[in-house]
Amino acid sequence: MNYLMPQTTVDLFRCFEESAEEWVTQAGHQVQGILSLTLNASLKSLVGSSGWFHRVGETTSVSVPFGEDFSEEDLHYDPAKRHYFYTCPETLFKIAVDESDVAILSLDCDRLLSSLADLLDIPNRERDELNSPKADGHLWRLGSARLSDGFHYPIWFCRGAQSHLTTLDGTLRQLSNRDRGLILTAHQTFPMHYRLPAGFYCLSIAQALHTYGNGSTINRKRLYQAVVHPGQNQKDSPVFYDNISKELVIAGKEPWLLQGENQPAAVEYLYKQALAGHWEVKASDILLAVKRANHKPQTWTVKRLPELFNGKGWEHYLTSTRRGYYGFNLT
Repeated sequence: MNYLMPQTTVDLFRCFEESAEEWVTQAGHQVQGILSLTLNASLKSLVGSSGWFHRVGETTSVSVPFGEDFSEEDLHYDPAKRHYFYTCPETLFKIAVDESDVAILSLDCDRLLSSLADLLDIPNRERDELNSPKADGHLWRLGSARLSDGFHYPIWFCRGAQSHLTTLDGTLRQLSNRDRGLILTAHQTFPMHYRLPAGFYCLSIAQALHTYGNGSTINRKRLYQAVVHPGQNQKDSPVFYDNISKELVIAGKEPWLLQGENQPAAVEYLYKQALAGHWEVKASDILLAVKRANHKPQTWTVKRLPELFNGKGWEHYLTSTRRGYYGFNLT
């Protein structure tokens, strides 16, 4: 997909939005797809050898303007001229339609979603739910992607953000008890009045792509901003730390009540760094902050961050982002 122009990629996802429409072919078969006649010009060149589209039949009618509305008009084939035609409901003239334009095309949706995961550099091991859509086939979990240094967040993709809002909302509210994520929308966007469950954020695929260049690339900075600065209050951030109650809240996880004086000092320092845009911090800097906050003597012997915590439960909230660095576990 990275070889496609940005607008072509956006048009492909718009096509994906419409590809679930039901059609009856001239052979009497019921199929899902999009009519070739309605394809955006940028996609016409992809029909054929590219493999993005497959012909699954021919339509029996076309929708044409009629006053302020549309009228469904039957198609007829003229074997002498080798094209189809319909009768204009306003002028009663016969309007020719090329044979290629009556084709019903099936978009390779699996390829499209896999290509989007490729653009996001999501590892294959993270894509185990790619073939298991939720919300009656309108919501996919692509996997966790790196949006900034030390900042990984689950990425979702949905279609029908408005037309299937009720179904999507019910599914997202069930998921919010155990999951979170940035939802990329195909063409429809969530209504302005709609508020996503805690830990979920949204961005249209058109906003997620760089608009320049000869290929499609992800604007990771914009994805990152959509999560950490969603334009709402601070508690809508994926991470919130209350230094009064000593409680850490990560969207989609049970709150973590910190113990003693060392744990809160470590997490508060990490949280302040995260608010400044630093989502991975040197372990030595964290330990130094704890030492200063709690006035530890020079003989303080703690050398490793895990020594501040008991057992392995803390790893559900904090993670080693790379050797010698730690951050919040948002996945």
